[in-house]
Amino acid sequence: MKFTKRLIIMSLIIASVFGCKNKNEITVYNPPAFTIATASSTVKVGQTTDITLELTGVPGQLGSVNATVAGGGTIALDASGMIGQTSGTIAGVYTAGNTSGGDVITIEVTDQQNPAKTTVKTLPISITLLSPPTVTLSSPFSINNVGNTASVDLTFGAEAGLASYSVILGTTEYAAGTLSGASQLITFDYLVKATDPDGDLVFTVKVIDSNGIENSTNYTVTVNPATPVERLALAFTEWGNQYVDPVFTANSIIPTSTGVTGNTAVVNHPFIVSTNYKGALDPNAATPWYAVDNWSFYSYLVQGANDKVRTQGATLVNVSTTDLDGDGVTDNALTSIHWTKDKTYLLNGFVFVSDGQTLTIDAGTVIKGKPGLGTNASALIIARGGKIMAMGSSLEPIIMTYEADPLDGTTAPTVRGQWGGLILLGKARLNSANGTTSIEGIPTTEPKGLYGGNTDDDSSGELHYVSIRHGGTDIGAGNEINGLTLGGVGSNTVIEYVEVIGNTDDGVEYFGGTVNVSHFITAYQGDDGLDYDEGYRGANQFIIVHQDPAAGDRGGEHDGGTTPETGTPYAIPYFVNVTSTGKSLSRTITFRDNAGGYYYNSIFTGYGKGIDIEDIAADVQDSYKQFLDGNLQLKGNIFFNIGAGSTGSTLFTISVI
Repeated sequence: MKFTKRLIIMSLIIASVFGCKNKNEITVYNPPAFTIATASSTVKVGQTTDITLELTGVPGQLGSVNATVAGGGTIALDASGMIGQTSGTIAGVYTAGNTSGGDVITIEVTDQQNPAKTTVKTLPISITLLSPPTVTLSSPFSINNVGNTASVDLTFGAEAGLASYSVILGTTEYAAGTLSGASQLITFDYLVKATDPDGDLVFTVKVIDSNGIENSTNYTVTVNPATPVERLALAFTEWGNQYVDPVFTANSIIPTSTGVTGNTAVVNHPFIVSTNYKGALDPNAATPWYAVDNWSFYSYLVQGANDKVRTQGATLVNVSTTDLDGDGVTDNALTSIHWTKDKTYLLNGFVFVSDGQTLTIDAGTVIKGKPGLGTNASALIIARGGKIMAMGSSLEPIIMTYEADPLDGTTAPTVRGQWGGLILLGKARLNSANGTTSIEGIPTTEPKGLYGGNTDDDSSGELHYVSIRHGGTDIGAGNEINGLTLGGVGSNTVIEYVEVIGNTDDGVEYFGGTVNVSHFITAYQGDDGLDYDEGYRGANQFIIVHQDPAAGDRGGEHDGGTTPETGTPYAIPYFVNVTSTGKSLSRTITFRDNAGGYYYNSIFTGYGKGIDIEDIAADVQDSYKQFLDGNLQLKGNIFFNIGAGSTGSTLFTISVI
């Protein structure tokens, strides 16, 4: 009975399936037909395009869709809403990979009732790189004048999104920033500076997209010709200089006025100490450094009193090149010489400390020079390879003066030319043609008068708390010895707390070399306060230049080279925290013969004329070229009472030689 019921049910099912068809007919199911298309057959890396799969309506019903990509891209295709359908549209998105080339999209469609039935189609995609970021000049640079501001609108765009930009002139970055989005506008302003040359300035604008792709575009601003005076007057303002009366306190050169402290120029030099004031003296110091223990002659000049009595050694010792220890015995083989404060040492002619010799001078020692002109002049000369260790202190400075100086406070600072001076010669580089030469003031026939070499870190010894007075005797043909002469002196030489008072020629002259000097005074000279030549490249800080109101010349005479004038290394020394006071008929500073140099955070007052910067037309020897190249700068200075009316055109004048 159960078997009969089952047979009847099966018969009914078969009948319902085949209906009225003949029992020999078989239906074959195929997957639905379809087409595949893309909105773009070319896609950029990382970008997308729409994919469309169109069912064409044949009898088969959609069972599944499988989409793959042969390459670095991906495809997203959702067919769930079309299962069982014979026609309709399936939408998808293809995303390209990060490398260019090509991808192949493969679509496999199966039948719902017969999954063994499939249809496969492919679609190639070309992958190209993203366009690089773009820079569009919305508001162009135009012809401009020195001192004017050029402004430009820059629009940046990037398919991959923006990351950053920079604006560069030469090697200097003038503007930079971060960017976001696909497009951004920025405005870049550029002051046409005093040191910009006439003609075209080419700016490079760089933009980087989020993929790190960089694009650069050059833009040009044309600078109209400007005269040297126009440029220098503009530089005066650009460099943060100002006309301010420093208002020295009574019996001192300590400035008190507004503008003296704060806002000082930054000096990037390892020897220079950062300060927040201008001039040689800290306005907040309890005692100026030149007056500590009244070690300097200058402290009495400023305070309006005579020099105090200085103790001299009881025993007078005559010294010469062949008898450096003064024992009366000729001895050229000494390597170590020691001068002590219980003796007074009298220089008899040119006294040389030769190669391999070291002269040590104790604190409180007095050295005197015999009078005489020409070959009879007296001077202490540290030859190349020799060393001086002058170890004075604020309580007991070392004094170098002339034979008849009583050191009782009665000798005026205007007494000059009574003996020679102190000369240090070293092995540092010069820019003279042969690299070595004879020092000024010493006969060229004397081999111990040679200086220069290739050792920039050479040491000629140390000078601490040394007072050099009343020197500069004429050795012939109007050629005087400087108070302190530094020829080819190297950077391992130590010079600090040294003064030169009342010299006939310059207070100090640097001939090449790299020596650094701090806490130095040059006062009441018959010629210039500071002088350099032959490629001097050292640094100087806390410098006082005090010229005789009735005599003397410039605060500084600065030359670049001698033979040749264009020689290298260039003279580019640093003078930082200088207080320079002059006479009403003199010039403040003269730069010539291709000289460069930097004056920072300094005070100049009392001079009748401004600053000369030599301009030789169409000649690379001029210092004006060094100014345009940035090798000659005066930053953060206070100029007070210089020339008629203290105007910029008076301060900066150009000598055409």
